[in-house]
Amino acid sequence: MDPNDVTSVLHIIPADAVGGVEVAAHSLPDGCYMGLEFRRAYIAGKIVVDTAAVDLKPVYASVNNPLASVRLTYKVLLYSPDAVICSLWRSCIVGLAIKALRPQTKLVCFLHSSRSAHVADWLIHRLAIICSSAVWADSEAALRGRVSASRRNKARIISFVTVHLKAARRAKPEPKFVFWGRISPEKGLARALRLFACIRQSMPDAEFTIIGPESRTLPGLVELCSSLSINDSVRFAGPKNLAQIAEAAAENYFYLQTSQYEGMALSVVEAMQLGLLPIVTPVGEVGTYCRDGVNSFIVDDDDSRLVQRIAGIIAEPEDYRRMTSNAVAHWRGHPLYKDSVLAACRDLVMEPH
Repeated sequence: MDPNDVTSVLHIIPADAVGGVEVAAHSLPDGCYMGLEFRRAYIAGKIVVDTAAVDLKPVYASVNNPLASVRLTYKVLLYSPDAVICSLWRSCIVGLAIKALRPQTKLVCFLHSSRSAHVADWLIHRLAIICSSAVWADSEAALRGRVSASRRNKARIISFVTVHLKAARRAKPEPKFVFWGRISPEKGLARALRLFACIRQSMPDAEFTIIGPESRTLPGLVELCSSLSINDSVRFAGPKNLAQIAEAAAENYFYLQTSQYEGMALSVVEAMQLGLLPIVTPVGEVGTYCRDGVNSFIVDDDDSRLVQRIAGIIAEPEDYRRMTSNAVAHWRGHPLYKDSVLAACRDLVMEPH
C-alpha cells in the first residue's frame, strides 16, 4: 500500500445509545488520522449530521426495523470503505452483507462481551468471526469466551480506557453507592438492589444512586425497591454525560455493579479512575483487574459477610484510602481506546487481503 494513499475505515454500531460500546466510539471522532479516514455509522436512531459525499446518517428510529439495516448496507456499498468494523450482532449482519457483496472489503468483528446474549447473537457473531480479516475484543475474557484457538492468530485486544480521569478528593467514607450504565437485565441491578437492601438494614443512612436511561427493565426495578422498602434510599437519576457522572461520583464512595456477564466493563474502569471503591461480580474481564481486598470487593453468595466488610472499611478510612489508591493506580498510564483502535486499523490495512 502506498503510504500517501488515504484509507477509509468505517465503524458500524447499531445505535447511538448509552453503553460502553457507544461511549468508547465517541472517544474516537470521525476524521483523518495520518492516512486513515475514520468514520462511524449507526444503523438507526437519532439523526446525526453527516456532511461527507455519501450520507450515512440513520433515518429509521429502531434498529429492529430491517429496512434500517438494508439502507445502511446500500449506503456503505456506495461509500466503499477499505475496511468495516462491526460492533454488536446487528452491525455484524450489515458487515456480513457488505462482505458478501463486496468481498475486497476487510471486515473486523469487534467483540464486547465474554458470552452471547441469545442464539441470534451467537450465530451471527460466529459467522462474522469466520468471515473477518481480523477479530478485535475489548478484553481477554471476550476472546477466551468467544474465539476458538484456531482463530486466535487474527485476534487482538483493544484498550477500553477511553479517557484518563482524575479521582476526586474524599473525606471519611460514607455508605453512599452509585451505578451508571444501561439499565438492562445483564447488568444485574435486581441483584444489586437486594444487596443494597441488606446494606441498608445494617446502615440505615445508606444511599444508592442509579444513573442510566429509562428502559423496559426500569419499572420492575422500581417495583422491587417498593417490595424491599428501600424507595427512600434509592434514586434513579436518569442518563448523564461523563462530566455529570464524574460530579455524581465525587459525592459517593462505592461503585456497585452486579453484572451477570461483561466484556471489559467500561463503567467499572471509569469508577476506579474516579476513586470509587468497586463492589462487583467478577464477570468478564472484571475478575482480572478487580482484586478482592486490594482494590475492590468481590460479590459472592454471602451478602451478610460482604455487608460486614463494607461496614468495616467505612470504619477504617485509611484502609479505604489504600484500596481506592490501588484502584486509581491500576489504570494510570494505560493506553487509550483511540490510540489502540487507530494502531489496529493501520496494521489491518497494511496487511494483504
